[in-house]
Order: sequence, then C-alpha cells, then structure tokens
Amino acid sequence: MDYLDYWGLEDAPFEEDGNPKFFYESIDHQEALERLRYVIESTNMNMGLLTGEIGAGKTMTRNVLIQELLSEDDPNFVVTLDTSAFRYIDILKEILCQLLNVDPERLPSNKYSLIKRIKSFLETEVVPMNKQVYIFLDEAQRIAQKYLDSLKDLTNIKYDYKSPITLIFIGQPNLLKNIIELPQVYQRIGMRYHLNHMTKKDTFNYIRHRLAKAGLDKEIFTQDAYNLIYSKTIGVPREINRACKIALDFGFTEEMEMIDKKTMSIIFCDFYRYDRRKVGTEIVGIERR
Repeated sequence: MDYLDYWGLEDAPFEEDGNPKFFYESIDHQEALERLRYVIESTNMNMGLLTGEIGAGKTMTRNVLIQELLSEDDPNFVVTLDTSAFRYIDILKEILCQLLNVDPERLPSNKYSLIKRIKSFLETEVVPMNKQVYIFLDEAQRIAQKYLDSLKDLTNIKYDYKSPITLIFIGQPNLLKNIIELPQVYQRIGMRYHLNHMTKKDTFNYIRHRLAKAGLDKEIFTQDAYNLIYSKTIGVPREINRACKIALDFGFTEEMEMIDKKTMSIIFCDFYRYDRRKVGTEIVGIERR
C-alpha cells in the first residue's frame, strides 16, 4: 500500500507537473485566464503578457489555455517554449520545428531564410484556412531585450492588415520591467496581467479542489492545519503543493486519520530543513526561515 491507497486517492493531487486537470480558478487565476482568452479571441491583439512570482501558477494557467485551444474541432497552431532563454535565431528555429515537425538540423541557419520559411508556412497553411499561430514563450524574463525587440517584429507580418501570429510572453515580474524599457515592444502588448498569490479562502479551496480531483470525497485536513498552511505558504501554489504532498506521505507512514496543525508544524519546522540533494525514500523539502 502507498499513500494514495491509504487516503483513497486515484491520482497524486499535489504533483508539480502542470496537469490542467488540477487547475483551480482562484480569483486571480480566473482573471489571468480570462485576459489571456481575450488576447486569443481578439485576433488584432497580437501580444499578451502574464507575469507572476515563482510558483504562482503561471505555467498551469498557460497549460489550461493551450488545452482549450487544442481541444477545438479545427484547432489553430500552437507553439510552446517551456523556457525562452535562447537567441532570436534559435527561437525562430524552435517555432519552425514545432510548426513543420522537422528536425532543427534540416532548417537554415540564418534569420532571413527562417523568416522566409515562416512566411511560406503562413501563406500555405494558416492564412488560407483563416487560422492563427499562437506562440507561448515561458520563462520570458530570460530573453535578452534585443531579442524581445526582434520577436515583436513577427507580429509585423500581416495579410489583409491582420497578423496571423499571436505572442504570449510569460515570466517573472522583472519581465515587465524589461518590456517597459522597450517602448516599441510595450506599446504592442494588447493585454497584460500579474498573477498574485492566493487569498486565505482560495488556499483552503485550492487544497480541497485538488484532493477532490484526485478522487477524495472527505475532509482530511483540520481547519487549524489549513490556517497554518496558508500562513507558511502565503498562498503560493507551489509551496502549498510541496507541504501537502509531504503531509499526505507523513500521514500515511504514521497511520493518521486526519492531518492537524501539529502535523503541519512538524513538516514546516522539521522536514523542510532536509537537504534537497538527499535521495531515496526520505522526505525532502526546502528550508524556510
């Protein structure tokens, strides 16, 4: 028996895999998703921006939107870069690799030829079918400013005064600072949003939601445990996931019926001091001071 069997769970509820199944629409996450949808639906709004602190749920929000786009009967084209810390020419290559489903070695090595290939694809596969290409650039705070300026130029490619390319930049708060310093890019951002930490109420509901999606139909955290989780994680989804995952495993090994404040105190004050480099069956975490 593992901790999933012990708690009556069908899936692991607190994994950091960005599975849209576990997406919880907090006040902020719902607003972020609605704004990104607006950018997608308004084809004349060719650039969107989503920022947030580390672990705030930016990638999960992105994954939900991508899932919606790909689930349509006749889907548009979606390109996803999980990290964007590349040169402009390498980003162009990755875009073409995904659009054409080809090996990068088969692509030209200069910007002019790459742009020409992109235009050819747009003219044969996108524009005639009245489709759009959505490019999601995650960890975009790592893109050099000169490359941000170059990427903006992709939206200059127009047919009948409309660009078939939509760029969505996703990254940490300094991404906005980088873009503000480039007025020619900032003025192109049609919609932007900063994803904040969750409220206390949303934190409680977030935990319950993920447990329910994993197949649990009962309460296993006490109210005092919820309160402590919120005070220690300040509503950061990634931190909540880590704490709750350890709590479920600890509760299983100790054969608990409920996870209470005392249990969570042990986890926050003790387990989170373990060295993250340790491996094996030992519970690991990060030290919080």
